[in-house]
Parts: sequence; C-alpha cells; structure tokens
Amino acid sequence: MGETTQRCGLPRMPRAAAVWVPVLICAALLTAIGGCARSGQSSVGTADVAGEPGGLGVSCTDPGFAPVAGPSAAEPGPQPLPTGFAPVSASRCVFSVATVPGDGEWQMRDEQQADGGLDALAAALRQPSEDNPGTDCPAIAIVPVVITLVDAHGRKVVPALPHQACGMPLPSVEQAIRALPWRSVSQTKVRQTRSQLEVSSGCSGKYKPVIAIEAAEGSTRSPDAAPFDPGKPPAALAVCRYRLDPADTISGANPSVAFQMGVLSSATTLSGAALSRFVTAVHAAPPVTTRCAQPQAPFAIVFVKDTGPYLMVELGGCYRADDGNGTLRQLDAAAVALLTA
Repeated sequence: MGETTQRCGLPRMPRAAAVWVPVLICAALLTAIGGCARSGQSSVGTADVAGEPGGLGVSCTDPGFAPVAGPSAAEPGPQPLPTGFAPVSASRCVFSVATVPGDGEWQMRDEQQADGGLDALAAALRQPSEDNPGTDCPAIAIVPVVITLVDAHGRKVVPALPHQACGMPLPSVEQAIRALPWRSVSQTKVRQTRSQLEVSSGCSGKYKPVIAIEAAEGSTRSPDAAPFDPGKPPAALAVCRYRLDPADTISGANPSVAFQMGVLSSATTLSGAALSRFVTAVHAAPPVTTRCAQPQAPFAIVFVKDTGPYLMVELGGCYRADDGNGTLRQLDAAAVALLTA
C-alpha cells in the first residue's frame, strides 16, 4: 500500500476455455483491505461475485474463490458440449457479501444447483461463437464464467460458452443460464471482509497514519475554520480508535521512511459534557509550530456519523490533530483523554 492510496480507511459517510467477462472490482476477490470501496452489500445468493455482471457463475474450485478450509474436488476442463449430451442438472458457484449476526461481514460462497429446464441452455450452448480477429476489444479485467452440467449417466461437462467477438457470452446463453431454476445447496464463509466491530461501529478496519505523514512532509497551508463549531455542537461524535501495526507500513514522499498503519482496536460515542469540552478544545487549538520528537502514536478518528466533518487525533505522543485540510492543530493531554475515557 503506497502513498497514492490517499486517506485509506475514511469512515463510511453519506459497494473450449471458459468465456471471460469484465470484473469491476476494487481488489481481487474482495480481499479485505481498509478504505477500498466495495460494491453494495446483499444477502447470500443474490449478489454477483465481486462485481461479475449477471452473476452467471464461477469455478467452485478456483484457489482464489475456494473457502479457507480448502479446495473442493477438481472440476473437468471446459469443452464444447458433446454431441448427444443431454444435461439433467447444472451446478455453479456465486459469491456475495453478507452480514453474519455477531460475526461481522463475510464473502460467502453459494453452491447452487438446477435440476430441470436445461433444454434451452443446451440449445444455446450449441450455437457458434462470433469470432472476428479484426475486432478492437477493450482491455478489461476478466473472470471466467463456469457452470457444470451432468447427464443421466453421471457424466460431467464444463461447457465452453459461445461468445461474441470480444469474448462476452452470447446474450441467448446468458439468458438461458439465468432462466434455470437455481436453488442453494450449501453456503460457505470464504473470508471476512469486515469484523463485527467494524459493522457495529461504522469504523474502517484500517486507517492511514495521516498525522505522521503530514508532519514528516511539513504542512504549508493556512489553518481553516476548526471543525465542530462550539456554538452549534453535534449531538454526538463517533470515535474510532486505532493501534499501530508494525507489520503493515506505508511511506510518504520519502520512501525510506516507513509509518505504521492503524488497525481498529475499539470504538465509542462521545456525547454530553465530554463532547462539549472536546469541541471547545478543538476549536481553540492553534496550528502546530514545532516539530514533534515523540515516536508515532496510536490515533483516533472522530466524526459526525453520516455527515462529517472528520478529525484525526493522536492518542499519545504530541497530541496533534488533523482537520482534514492539511493543517495540524495542537491539542493537550486533557482534551485527548476525553476520547479514551
């Protein structure tokens, strides 16, 4: 993860061979990395795999999609539908992101099966592909569409889907796959995308150490108006606390200097008298004028849920705050202690 990630981890404010289809995803297979936008959440079995158009299905044994418990039995390789092959059932895997009560948010693998209505699909699979070597095709990320067919004799075939000139399945093939009476056979957790703490608090799991980076690079901006006007304080402030992870670092303008990423450790809500004292202290805090000689400190993200604004505060060290505008403000231990009480 490099400096180009920007403010990775901002709190959420108001997600033959098999034919290839485009995948518009932030990170391959929804790998859980802080601050990376994901496609919308949904219930198991209704979402597409990591943005796969149409949710036509993918390989259940691909190492990238297999659950952490280990891969399943190998599937046969893709091939044209054999002459006379009459499928009686079809199977596939689709993936979604679902909230598991008490256990956060997970990428789920849903193995599905269809036991009838396969005549239209068999006919569609026997169409010729629209190959045209002279066609200019866009360069896009891709993932294979994989379904497995079984006939009355138990023979398995992974059919090669007839495709358009740029590799997309023929519309009639897509329609035939979607029209099958799919039912869920089993659902398996693949990997956790958000912890229960992230889900319940609305905080991101990881956060970029903005204060340490900006302090090292030097801020030349004039201070803007401080956030959280004490004359019109918010009803409550969300507080997300982050510990430092020495195994996960990021560099700023100087690649030889590494800063530790923040990992969510706890969360709370600031309200009442403590909120008033904190807002007043932030509003009165002057810009930082001296260099901090203390080591990088854990920090907190403070924000108004759903609307903002945002503030990052060091929970130790020199007690600096970043208002999101490139200006570091100087708080004191008493003001910062309000965030850890």
